[in-house]
Amino acid sequence: MPAYRARVLTDQGKLLTQTIDAPSVEALSARLRQAGHYPLALRALAPRRLHLPHRLTTRRAPHPGLAMLLRELATLLDDGVEISRGIEILARLTPQPALAASLDRARAEVRGGARLHDAMHLAGLGLSDMILAMIKVGEHAGALGPMLCAASDHLARAQAFARRLHAALIYPAMVLVTGTVSLGFVTLVVLPGFAPIFAQAGLSLPWPTRLMMAASDAALRFGWIAPLGMALTLFALRRRRGALHRRLLRLPVVGPLLALTDAARFCRALGAVSAAGMELPAGLALTARTLANQAIATTIDDAIPRLRAGEALGDIIAAAVIFPPLVAQMLRLGDENGRLDVMTSRAADLLEAELERRLDRLQALLVPGLTIGLGGLVALIVGSVMLALLQLNQLAN
Repeated sequence: MPAYRARVLTDQGKLLTQTIDAPSVEALSARLRQAGHYPLALRALAPRRLHLPHRLTTRRAPHPGLAMLLRELATLLDDGVEISRGIEILARLTPQPALAASLDRARAEVRGGARLHDAMHLAGLGLSDMILAMIKVGEHAGALGPMLCAASDHLARAQAFARRLHAALIYPAMVLVTGTVSLGFVTLVVLPGFAPIFAQAGLSLPWPTRLMMAASDAALRFGWIAPLGMALTLFALRRRRGALHRRLLRLPVVGPLLALTDAARFCRALGAVSAAGMELPAGLALTARTLANQAIATTIDDAIPRLRAGEALGDIIAAAVIFPPLVAQMLRLGDENGRLDVMTSRAADLLEAELERRLDRLQALLVPGLTIGLGGLVALIVGSVMLALLQLNQLAN
């Protein structure tokens, strides 16, 4: 009996990868569905073949040009081109060597009998489980072209949203890093050079100078503790990520921004899986995998059993108080009129616009604040040194 590598989504929203013996792919899929699992990828294992782990065969992030590639593949399929031939054409046309190599691997998998979603998963294109599930639904429904277009739209929006988010934060980060490096250089290199001069003069230094010299001396003696402390802190926070993420949501300015970011991702992803025709519990479990905040993702996972018990999704989200009220309201409207995909997509548009407005306002306040704060510290250091030098000059005169 042949063996298959199965990657499934359980009814609790867990992702499992296991090897199962079955007479055929259809029989294995039926067995998994009877057990309450949603199969994401099923692939026959060839004898004596090396299968790399999932972390080695899948990229962490999709290729930048993958969204356009999915749409071009959909166009080729609508024109009657076979899947393997369409992938071959795109591999030859793409200017990115890494993407072309991944496409060649996907084409080889398709020619070997694998379904398109399995081939893209094994080729290391970096597609998320939700995108792969959308492609799988399209294959089973006989609407692969439209579903590839929907997956392309979702991926393009997600990448554009990530670019806008990074662009809004990169300049404040550069200001902070540059200012920190400058302060470190002054504290660790410049100030220690004045210490012997002040010690030989025997002056009673002003208190700002004594404060800065003490800070410089402490940084030189105990500065090695800071990287060690940061490493231990990051290790502890990694082990308690859920608790950290819950505390982040309670912060005055950062918390609402994090909730708004995940709310936009949630609505965008839920709209995509709803448009793909997936069952809501399975789509909700995949949607939770797109969220950055672990506490919010856990809340979404916990909502799946309540959803299966008959509760409305809008009421569950409203009771959890993790997203802005707009999300729950749009979910209720989507349930009432049977257009959940449309309402969640509209909610995502509104939330992304609001997030962009808040980020612009935060950037307008943060950059001047960082500049003034770092400039004030530099002025304090320079002023403390100048006071001591003026006192030394008066003593010499």
